[in-house]
This record gives sequence, structure tokens and C-alpha cells, in this order.
Amino acid sequence: MPYAFPNGSSYILVYLDTNALSDISKNINGSYNQFIKNFPPEKFVSCFSAYSIFELHRAENAYNAFIKVFSHYGILLLPPYTNIVEEEVRVYGTCESPNIVFECFPPTGKYETNNLRTRLEEIWNNMDKDQIEYIEKIQHPQFVQEWNENREDKQGKYTRIDEEVIVRFLLTGLHKEWVDRNQNFNVNSFPSLRMIYLSYLYRLNEGNRIFEKSDINDVMMSSAVPYVDVIITEKYQTEVIKQAKRLIPEVGKILFYRLSELYRQ
Repeated sequence: MPYAFPNGSSYILVYLDTNALSDISKNINGSYNQFIKNFPPEKFVSCFSAYSIFELHRAENAYNAFIKVFSHYGILLLPPYTNIVEEEVRVYGTCESPNIVFECFPPTGKYETNNLRTRLEEIWNNMDKDQIEYIEKIQHPQFVQEWNENREDKQGKYTRIDEEVIVRFLLTGLHKEWVDRNQNFNVNSFPSLRMIYLSYLYRLNEGNRIFEKSDINDVMMSSAVPYVDVIITEKYQTEVIKQAKRLIPEVGKILFYRLSELYRQ
């Protein structure tokens, strides 16, 4: 889904996960050069999730490297999955597409290093820290514990019925009144939640793999996948996308690469 900046220029969206952002920012002579070569900023715009900011913000060196490198290009900050779902609810039943851009940094030179850092810090400081602490220290560990303790009971193949149950459950938690008014809503209109379900299911069925807190962010970050054009991510997440391409129409035309593949381009 190409994105048009305010100046009218349209760019192809390249979605980078946290590992890709970190590696490209720090490995200037390797993955960075290959990234710029294969995805020139005249044609592509990098986008990343708010969840990546949460993760990078904890690692000062990685965060500083990211600011230094990506302040020279147009970039898009994508919102948490709750905002994406809110947009899907807003446009439901219309011909309008959801707006999944939380913050736009145009490729005009306006956002130099200090400006990008300042704006991201403003966004960070305006976040509800009590909510973030609750999610990080209580909610995420509870999720991880529950997934690990009950994974054998929940393992199974994808079924449309299970997907609809999970999507309805997640959507009710976020927009109960809307669900009450639209009991027969079309699950296909919420590709973000369908991606979350598939990402979650894939992890449940992945052998003896133990869930970590980072898995929570990865699952949530997958909500933006249906709305981008290209994805650069880790090998594990590409397997999820392969499955999604068969099941979710919005994901079918997306190109995806493992970070290691940049070196072979």
C-alpha cells in the first residue's frame, strides 16, 4: 500500500522489525549499504512499529545508531495494534482504507538528527508510563506464563472457526459496543487481528519453543503486516508470513526478506 507524503510524492512501504532496524543502523558497511542499494530512498520509505521504539529505547547504543542513520530519510512510525484496529473499525463498511501512520517524518531534510530524537522523545514522554509498566511487568509475564503452561492444550491447525472466535474475542475487548451493534461483522475486514491470530498460532505449534516476552511484541507488530508492501524481518517471522500469504488476501502480494538475504542481493 504505497504511501503519499504531504508533498504528493508516493513511496513503497518497507516494514523493518526491531532486529532489522538495529542491524541496519549499526552495520553501516554491511546490511545498511545493501539495504540502501536494494531499497533506494527515492522509491521506498522505511516504516517501523511503535513496539520497536519500546525495544530500542532500552538499548542506548542501538537507539542512538538508529537515530543517526534514519534521520536522513523519510520514515513512518506505525502505531500499536490497538490503533490499527480502531482504524479498521472506523472504515468498516466503507471504501476508505485505514490510516496506519502514527507519525510521518517527510524526506525533506526537516527532521535532522536532533529533531528526530526530540520528536520521538516527545512521543515517548507522552505515553502512559503506568500503563507501559503494567504491560511490561505484569501483563506480558502473565501472558508468557499462561502460553507456556497451556500450549499443549491449545496446539492445533488453523481453522476458520477458531480464527473467528479469536478475532471476535480480541475485538470485543477493544470495541465491545461496536461488536454488540455489529454481531455479524465480517472477520475479513480485520486483517490486523487475523495476522495476530496466525502469529500466535504458529508459535503455539512450534515444537518445544519456550515463549519469551519478546514474542508478545512480535505478535503485536504483525498487526501492521497487511498494510505494507515489503517486510524485512527475522527468519522465524517469515514463516508466519508465508502462511498468511495463503490465507489473508491483503498479505498475498507482500514481498518479504530475511535480514540475511540483504547480503546476497
